[in-house]
Amino acid sequence: MIPVLERVARGEKPIADGVSYEDVDAWNARRRRIAERYREMLGDAGREGRVGLPADGPNREHVWHQYVVRGTSPDNGAERITVPHRGHGRPARR
Repeated sequence: MIPVLERVARGEKPIADGVSYEDVDAWNARRRRIAERYREMLGDAGREGRVGLPADGPNREHVWHQYVVRGTSPDNGAERITVPHRGHGRPARR
């Protein structure tokens, strides 16, 4: 069993010692800001239908542990999309 599930099974908090829920809220808020930035950077490709971008559902707030961009082209989105990262272009994983 993975450690987090072991902790829950014992009736303990699912997060590690030394980490507070306030920290988790801050991390999730940071992920939401990063996801919004990705949405801005990839917006043209999404609007043009070249890629499918993830979004929050109605009455839901995503925590963005992953930001999955789906290719819409017949070759399954094999074109490379460059995402600026700290001043440098960084190719997205396929």
